[in-house]
Formats: sequence, structure tokens, C-alpha cells
Amino acid sequence: WASDERLKTNIKQTDKASVLDDIEKINFIQFDWKKEHKKNNHVCLGVSANQLETIGMSDCVIRVEQPSNSEYDFIRNIDTSKMTTYALKAIQELYDIVKEQKKQIEKLQKGTVK
Repeated sequence: WASDERLKTNIKQTDKASVLDDIEKINFIQFDWKKEHKKNNHVCLGVSANQLETIGMSDCVIRVEQPSNSEYDFIRNIDTSKMTTYALKAIQELYDIVKEQKKQIEKLQKGTVK
């Protein structure tokens, strides 16, 4: 996906308070591919695109239409670039929490917190 600001309009800071609550809802799963979709023999680790839709992160899911003779009308794929954006936002939020906790620890060490 293009990310060049020249291609965008109405750019502003996000008003989404936190993505940590969204990320906390994600269940990491282990799974085996069905025989017809098997890529290798070991157990895979990942997340379910279906679950992302149910927890409100459908913007991270791409529905890929399948040929008419396919078993499925569409298959869900995860948009890893959007998932990366969520992860980066979460890292920023966690860093802000760490900075605040460091300040509180310093105050406790100096005996200034009541």
C-alpha cells in the first residue's frame, strides 16, 4: 500500500485513544493446514483473520475473491502492513506507560510520592 502523504488528504493525529485493548483481544493460535492447503509439516503459529473481524479489527483483513469453481467464495487474508501499524501504535503507548512509571519510581526513590 502506498503511504506517501502526497496521495492523502485530511491528515491528522488519530483520535483512537488506545490500540492496546484491541491487541489484547487477539488470540494467538497454533494450527495445522488442511491437507489441500498444506505448506509444510510443522505446526504454524499465527492469528485468525476471522477472529480479527469479530473483535473489531476488520480493517486488517482482506477478503480475496476465489474462482467460481472454488470451494470458497472468498478467503480472508491478514493485511500485515495494517497489523504493523497497530503494533507500532501499541509500542508507542507502552513506551508512554514506561516513561510515566519511570517518573513515579524516581519520585518514590526520592521519597516525594505520598
